[in-house]
Amino acid sequence: MGLYDEDLKKKEEKLFEELKREVEYYVNPFTNNLTALERDIVRNRIRYAEDEEQLHKALAYASETTGKIIFLDDIKKELKKTEIEYKQEKGEDIYKQDYIEKAEELFGEPKPIFQSLGCGVHNGIRYIGTIVYDDGKQFNAIITNEPRYYVGTEIKNLFDLNYKFDFDGEILEQSISNDIILKYLRGEFDKFDKLNIKEIFTKIRDKNAELMDYHDDRINDVIACDIISDHHLPVFDSKGLSYWKADRDSGKTKQLEVYAQLTFNPLQVGNVSPASLFRIVASTKATPLVDNLDNLSEEYSKAINQYMQLCYKRGGKYSRVEDVGKSRRSRTYDVFSSFKFNNIIGIDETTLSRCNEFPLLKTTSEKGKLKVNPKDTFWSEIRNQLYISGLKDYNLVKESYENLKVDLNNRDLEISAPILAVAKLVDNETYNRVLSYFKDVLRQRKIRDIAEKWDYLLLKLLIQKINDEPKWIKAKDLSNEIADELLNKESKDYEKKKHSISIYLGKFIRSIPLWKSNGRLVNGITEYLFKKEDVEKVIRLKEYDDLLPQTTLLNSTYSTNSINSTYSTNPTESGREGRESRVSGDEIRIEEVLI
Repeated sequence: MGLYDEDLKKKEEKLFEELKREVEYYVNPFTNNLTALERDIVRNRIRYAEDEEQLHKALAYASETTGKIIFLDDIKKELKKTEIEYKQEKGEDIYKQDYIEKAEELFGEPKPIFQSLGCGVHNGIRYIGTIVYDDGKQFNAIITNEPRYYVGTEIKNLFDLNYKFDFDGEILEQSISNDIILKYLRGEFDKFDKLNIKEIFTKIRDKNAELMDYHDDRINDVIACDIISDHHLPVFDSKGLSYWKADRDSGKTKQLEVYAQLTFNPLQVGNVSPASLFRIVASTKATPLVDNLDNLSEEYSKAINQYMQLCYKRGGKYSRVEDVGKSRRSRTYDVFSSFKFNNIIGIDETTLSRCNEFPLLKTTSEKGKLKVNPKDTFWSEIRNQLYISGLKDYNLVKESYENLKVDLNNRDLEISAPILAVAKLVDNETYNRVLSYFKDVLRQRKIRDIAEKWDYLLLKLLIQKINDEPKWIKAKDLSNEIADELLNKESKDYEKKKHSISIYLGKFIRSIPLWKSNGRLVNGITEYLFKKEDVEKVIRLKEYDDLLPQTTLLNSTYSTNSINSTYSTNPTESGREGRESRVSGDEIRIEEVLI
């Protein structure tokens, strides 16, 4: 087919779509006496007609239903009349009336809000999506907490749910089973109440403790609550990413295998392309699982990193330009979801601020030999209870979440609140254990583990290199020195990890206006002019005061928020451990530091 033919085909398709809209408008007045369902059927038959033959059939149905004989040729004749002819025939007043009526038909209703088939709340009704097969054909289906089911066109016509993407569930690790759906619809779970959340929690917690070797037993409590909260995603305004910073042979892969058995609609990210990932999440509200983020290709890693910045919060939208037929179009995906991942090398602070963090050390205990057996009936039993809990316990979890009162700042609260809301429903002891874990993690983040803070190591290196005189230093040399300090050169992934450090430090340096404005290219390599006073300003801004000489601290006119500076690498620095920075917010503004 030539370009001319393609253009002609597109034009014909456009004209046919316009014809269908005019036909629908013409027929609408005759449907006023029909039921809402009958009107929808008439409209949909017209809207989804693919050619004039189907349009004729749609009008035949409309004629039979409304009792008004309607022919396509008559409608076309009406359309061919000019505005002047119409006014002459009908009159000016009737023309204006029809014009306004058509405007009301087109613009009288708000634009549709699209939701995911995977799960959600619509008109106060909680639902979960799935697929069913009838006579070899696949259909979308949803199950609600009423309890009811809707299949195929019933989802839009009866339940009134608008959605963009069909339920793309075949690639999921697991989803709600037909057997459990039947039991639910029969009423076999009518006694499922608040007490069962505690039962589910206890079973998950004990199983995880049996398999995983955590140095802090509270983590098993948090993970059990996290898994339960994954099944209540529509309740929450945000859902923190779950992140394992882990050594090799620590069990990080096994932990994700536990999630693959129990979380809501799990999806192994390594099995799909980035484009497929966004579509699957948008359609199923899948929980992506990423085992070793460090091993993803550069292109995939970039897409995932962008995804992670958006997916933790309701309303997060990801736009991509994709091939649609023979053209390129922008598509927007709703990516709000639970998200689980691990790696070895660490992540940047922006992503970390969106994470619930679970450290894992290399295990030497017998637990390291234990495996997740997917055939164990334990998993399917708990999994079924979790899916039913997502429906039956909707109001319980919603109430707990909305009434949660916790002494945490906004970002820390929004990522931990779903887990805390579930913990509150278990019992007060569990809630206090989970809350204490989050507070300890947040406290440790402020203390800052040097081994994970590349910017800390950069500033430490600069303060050692810079004297009173400014000095030009290549960014590459700085990242190489830090990589040599952190990494094993004999490791097969040494170069890849070093590259990651280089990228991160380059972004960090360029994020500081003091340095970005003093950069230059020398033989294709970027170097920056570093001044002692500028480095000290950045150190104070980052709250790494232990890097400054004591005399500098005493004479400083700037001080940071109060934190325990226990991250010093020099144990001989007397009084450093437990020292608090004095707060004096009026002495200098942060904006002034960056000028």
